[in-house]
Amino acid sequence: MIVSINGDDVSNPEDVITTIQKIEPGQQAEFVIQRAGESQTLKPTIADRSHFVAQQQSGPQNANQQNQNQGLQGSSDFGEEIPEHAMMLEHNRRVAEQHQRIEERLDQVLQELQALRKQLANTNASGKSSDRDNSKD
Repeated sequence: MIVSINGDDVSNPEDVITTIQKIEPGQQAEFVIQRAGESQTLKPTIADRSHFVAQQQSGPQNANQQNQNQGLQGSSDFGEEIPEHAMMLEHNRRVAEQHQRIEERLDQVLQELQALRKQLANTNASGKSSDRDNSKD
């Protein structure tokens, strides 16, 4: 999950897009992300959207890729076009959030499993001691 860009906190996709759009192409940005409960700093160089568009239109060999990437382009609720790289960043942020939720749930399941094993071990131990008590009678 993207936490901040160049020191500016971002809390939703619109903040991410707006903040990225303020950065001049060719400049290096500082992204602070949260992954698996740990903060990481990434320093990508921001590119110009026209660079990506020019690559896509460079010839027939990229026609298939261009058709695949059309699904990545979108528009916001305000009618403005959202840059493809911003869409990819948002997609990656959502995937990272999903992975984090999965990891957290797996940790919960593991803790529940360990608690059940202890409970079972205690039940077995108390059952064996009562068997010994009954055999003495």
